Amino acid sequence: MAQTFKTWAKYFRKNYPSTSSGRQFFRMGLLTLAVISFVSLAGCAYYSFKGTIPAHLKSLRIDPFENRTAEFNIDQDLDNALNNRLLQNRLLPVTSSSDADSHIEGIITAVEDVPSTYDKSENVLEYRLQLKGQVKWIDDTTGKPLYDKRLNEYGSYFSEIENSKLTPDAQRTRADAKEEAIRKFIDRIVESMTEGW
Repeated sequence: MAQTFKTWAKYFRKNYPSTSSGRQFFRMGLLTLAVISFVSLAGCAYYSFKGTIPAHLKSLRIDPFENRTAEFNIDQDLDNALNNRLLQNRLLPVTSSSDADSHIEGIITAVEDVPSTYDKSENVLEYRLQLKGQVKWIDDTTGKPLYDKRLNEYGSYFSEIENSKLTPDAQRTRADAKEEAIRKFIDRIVESMTEGW
């Protein structure tokens, strides 16, 4: 894009002298190029991955995640995040109907707070909140799994002592880490739905 712009600009400087009409024509060309670029990028924002999944699948149901941990509401947080992402990405129409062509089911097997960084006195500065589980996407027309994966994602947060030294904008809480881990977990699910087809 940058090389195209340089070539275009050089052409107009050479062929249209530095007159008011030449400058006006040059500015109109720049405006046109900017509009074309904007429209192209805007089109990418609404790109759907629907063409990258098996063609015979027309709908998707999300079964509630099973929570095998003591982490309160982690199953509902994952359900909501996955539902919102799939509606946003428009991979397949999401339905609650048992007649869906496919469904996603998952189990949350662990939510662990693991120390990851220490200071010189061996006080914990930073933790990783690890989110582990297993997710299946099943083709209900054949009964076979399209994928079956174990996932392990994490988010980072600072200890209370470390957060107390930071400005509010720089602080990282456990809630921030949980949100990050859920986002990464959902990213992996969606990526798995679109790879290999």
